[in-house]
Amino acid sequence: MSEAMSFTTSLSAARQAELRERRALNEAAGRPPYAWTRLDPADIAWLIAEHDWSTDDTPGERANLRGANLARCDLRATRLRYAHLEGAILFGADLRGADLFYAHFTGSDLREAQAAGAQMDMARLRGARLNGIDLTGAHLHQCWLAEADLANAILDRADLRGAHLEHADLHEASLRASVMTWALATEADLRGATLAGADLRSVHLERALLDAADLRGANLEGAWCDQSSAYGARLEGADLRGSRWRDAQLAGAILTGARIGTIDLAGVDLSRIAESQALVSRPTGDEVAARALRGPARAQALRQAADGLDRLRSALSLTHPQRPALRRLDQRARSLRRRAWRVGGGVAGWFRWAAAELAYLGGGDGAAPGRIALTSLVVIGVAMILRLSIAESPADALFNSFASFTPVGLTLLPANADALTRGLSILEGLLGLTLIAGYIAALVRRSN
Repeated sequence: MSEAMSFTTSLSAARQAELRERRALNEAAGRPPYAWTRLDPADIAWLIAEHDWSTDDTPGERANLRGANLARCDLRATRLRYAHLEGAILFGADLRGADLFYAHFTGSDLREAQAAGAQMDMARLRGARLNGIDLTGAHLHQCWLAEADLANAILDRADLRGAHLEHADLHEASLRASVMTWALATEADLRGATLAGADLRSVHLERALLDAADLRGANLEGAWCDQSSAYGARLEGADLRGSRWRDAQLAGAILTGARIGTIDLAGVDLSRIAESQALVSRPTGDEVAARALRGPARAQALRQAADGLDRLRSALSLTHPQRPALRRLDQRARSLRRRAWRVGGGVAGWFRWAAAELAYLGGGDGAAPGRIALTSLVVIGVAMILRLSIAESPADALFNSFASFTPVGLTLLPANADALTRGLSILEGLLGLTLIAGYIAALVRRSN
């Protein structure tokens, strides 16, 4: 009772009568009790006492301020949990630190309001006007912002986990270091938005507009970005592992240094991405991250980096087959896998790595038949020199060498030839066949 008395005495009798009269007129017209009524903090405090509205988690009637005029009202640290503010005018209002948990703002005007650090978890803001609002560090967990206008809004470090942002207008908004895990932003407009360092894990961005968005260093691991438009988006250093970009538009996008392991780029045209040469030649984010690891963890990271390069190569080969770039990506992927054998496979892995390196030294990655043919010629020459050094007759040695180039020629060798001579003949025969196959492969490749 004493609290109600303090509210009553802080408001003049004339103002109390005016508010009661306004309520009666609005109710008679079928409107909310204080629609279009200009209210200040003292008025709100008196109304809470007058109607015994519950503003916390206790049961009771909730504050009904639908359609009220609260423009530039100072509501700092005010508690209005579950309050009804649908259609209210809060233009330029000060809501810093206010407790507005599950408050209803559907269709409200909150343009240029100051709401840094406000508690607005699960608040209903569907279709609200929030242009230029400052929600720095605000709590918006599972908040409903579908179809809301958040153009030029400031949401740096805001908690938007599980928020509903379908069809929301966030163009040129600032969301630096915000947390948007599992948020639903399907078909949202994020053109020119700043999301540097944001946590966007498992966020839904299907058919979203991300043109010219700044996503540098953002974590998009497991994000759904199918059919999104990201023309000119900046993704340097972003974590794109496991994200889906099926049929997305990435023309002009910058992917240098991004983590692309297990990324899904099905149907994506990468022929017009920006800095494509840097993407092919510079280490990806996966390769950089692997350097800080040791043992099996590093081997796994290297294999994941190789998988990312393979996916990148596949996407490039479908749209614009740039053979030097594709070959470079393939070589880098193979090199990473060989390194993974060495760092994470123990003794067996080390021998496997050594064998792979020797095979690569002789045959390359299989994309250059001339390298295989040259290696075969060198080995054949060495074998022939060995045969000449142990044969009784140089003429017989040369005949046997040329005869061994075919399986039929191997039958021409003398039956009493020693094991070394016969082994050299078999080696020369196999390498001769490899040389012929390499020549044919070179001709086929050139014709294509």
